[in-house]
Amino acid sequence: MASFEAWLSTLSSFIYYPALPTLSKTLDFSVSKINLTITTYMAVATFALSLVGDAGDILGRRPVYLLILVTYFLANLATALSNSYPGLLGFRVMQALAISGTSTCPTAT
Repeated sequence: MASFEAWLSTLSSFIYYPALPTLSKTLDFSVSKINLTITTYMAVATFALSLVGDAGDILGRRPVYLLILVTYFLANLATALSNSYPGLLGFRVMQALAISGTSTCPTAT
């Protein structure tokens, strides 16, 4: 389980590169603005490690691990169903917050 979720972090970073032109047309924004969702994801994932790591130390790794996996699932679903640029950007932030925490709780399973 821990190996699988570690793979998800890398997958989430780059999964929709092939869909950038389609997202740009669908949401009626430039490709550079859609690229901002990738940059934002990477930036948030960088600092979210410390937040989730602290929460794991305080609340316990298992509850935090389960919470971030559920949050990650919901963020993916919301990202897929998003039909606006602010929604897409916000849900990508939520994805990054959730999945970055999985590397801080590897012994929770």
